[in-house]
Amino acid sequence: ISACLEQTGHYSIAISKALHQHGLHALFLVNPRRIKAFGNQKLRRNKSDTADARLIARFLVAEQNDLTPWSPKTTENEQLTELVRYTESITREIAKLKTKCESAIDPIVLKSLKRRIKSEQK
Repeated sequence: ISACLEQTGHYSIAISKALHQHGLHALFLVNPRRIKAFGNQKLRRNKSDTADARLIARFLVAEQNDLTPWSPKTTENEQLTELVRYTESITREIAKLKTKCESAIDPIVLKSLKRRIKSEQK
C-alpha cells in the first residue's frame, strides 16, 4: 500500500511518521502546488475534502514513478533542523529590533530595544 499527502509543514510530519510506522510500501509527501497543477491539468472543478482525496489518489497513480518516497529524519537531523530554524528566527528578530532602533525617537524606547537586542545576542 502506498500513500500520498500534501506537504503542509509540521502538520503532515506527525501523520507521515504514524503512517510510516504502519509499514506502508511507500509514502510520498508532495508540494500542494504540484497537486493543484495536476488538478488544473485535469480540469478539476470541485473543491471538497472528498474531491481533494480523489485528486491526490489520481495524482499518486499517475505520478508515482516520478516521486521520491519520504522517510523520517533521524533524531539528530530533526534536532539540527530545529536548532537552525531557531537560530534563524533569533537572527530575524534581532534585525527587526535594530531596524526599530533606527527609527526610535524616545530614549526610553531606544534603551529598551537595545536591552532586548543584548539579551537576544547572549
